[in-house]
Amino acid sequence: MKLPSGYGSISKLSGNRRRPYIVRKSKEGGGFSIIGYAATREEGLELLAQYNQNPWDIDRAKITLQQLYDLWTEKKAPKLGKANQDSLRAAFKHCAALQDVPYKEIKAFQMQDTIVGSRKTHAAENFQKTLP
Repeated sequence: MKLPSGYGSISKLSGNRRRPYIVRKSKEGGGFSIIGYAATREEGLELLAQYNQNPWDIDRAKITLQQLYDLWTEKKAPKLGKANQDSLRAAFKHCAALQDVPYKEIKAFQMQDTIVGSRKTHAAENFQKTLP
């Protein structure tokens, strides 16, 4: 089935994969933006249709830890209890050195240094490990 021009494309990747279909859309000026991966071509078509109906930001590589935390507090934090929210907020304050770093570029040793460097209780360290 041929898709309309500018709609996007679905391609099958080689190898044995759980989600072998790549869903992508061409960028202005050349190249592609990957929207996601799908297990079947039909799932890929659904994903492409959802994206074309209501486009979302597919450039997730630039999101910082602060932006990710703000999104989390907006969507997920209200579902938690007040004490849990307060503990996670306090744990996030100890990650101040990493707040402006793109989340994709944060390495495990950097997060480990912030956890060890905070010198808090074991419970506080666990809250830092569970930050978004």
